[in-house]
Amino acid sequence: NALYTASKILVITADSAEYVYNATERSVTTATVNVSGVTVTGYTVSGSRTDVGSTTTTVTLDSVKVMNGATDVTYQYDISTANGLLKITPATTTATATGYDAKYDGLAHGITVTPTVPGGSTVYYSLTEGTKPSDYAETSSPTETNYTPGTTVYYVVTNPNYLPVYGSAVITIDPREIKV
Repeated sequence: NALYTASKILVITADSAEYVYNATERSVTTATVNVSGVTVTGYTVSGSRTDVGSTTTTVTLDSVKVMNGATDVTYQYDISTANGLLKITPATTTATATGYDAKYDGLAHGITVTPTVPGGSTVYYSLTEGTKPSDYAETSSPTETNYTPGTTVYYVVTNPNYLPVYGSAVITIDPREIKV
């Protein structure tokens, strides 16, 4: 009768991580092993990204060695791998908006929006306040030319790596005095 020993299963799982976007590349290079009391070497973990989104983190096996103290117990294990996930979530940002408040001059006036993060940012406008970026369709500020006691222009600043920024500013055009 031959002595038969069933192999144990050892799974090397690439770690997962979640970071808020900060314009730097984030990486995962570590893993977790499902068997305690052993040291496992001979593998690498990879997965990196900079922008908002998700990337699979993976384990690549090389010459894997499983040690229990000073004893090589690799032969006792069937070794497999499992993926993890690296996720970058949107950061917060701000924008400033300037309205217009002056006497009638016959010219069209709108609002000016300045995103804190100009690179990759797009400003959209609306005369009605929305709750999601798709509610804002105009790519330039609505304007007023004639007297208005206050026209509110709403805006949203979008950027793939940041949460949307909502706000508003007012256009006020006062009547000119007519002197006779």
